[in-house]
Amino acid sequence: MVRDAVGRHRRPRDRGGPRGGAVFDVILSSDGGTHTLALVGELDHQTAPRVHEALDRLHPAPGDRVVLSLDRLAFCDSSGLSAFIAAYERVTAAGAALALTAPSAILTRMLRTTGLDGVLSWRDDDRDRRAR
Repeated sequence: MVRDAVGRHRRPRDRGGPRGGAVFDVILSSDGGTHTLALVGELDHQTAPRVHEALDRLHPAPGDRVVLSLDRLAFCDSSGLSAFIAAYERVTAAGAALALTAPSAILTRMLRTTGLDGVLSWRDDDRDRRAR
């Protein structure tokens, strides 16, 4: 198993708001043909490029599985959803499969509201589930 902290991003305290200075990490691990990107913290327009950077480092082979682990994702906005779409496009273009794991109730609602529930699949409680 290979583990690599791909991106740590500390948001500047430019507005002094409640999320100022928040930390976001992408932790990449690979075990055979399964590649996991654990997203930790707040995923928004300032931190979404870290997901893209992690995807740039990942080279899945046909038949591989790429997992976006969301159990430690505290916040996600439309930029985060765009990062999920980019991940889906890159991974499926390589002939691999993409799955999200443990999306929060709010994120699940966002996926349904935006129609991404018909495109992205996820695992919750170790059972494969397609969002519906």
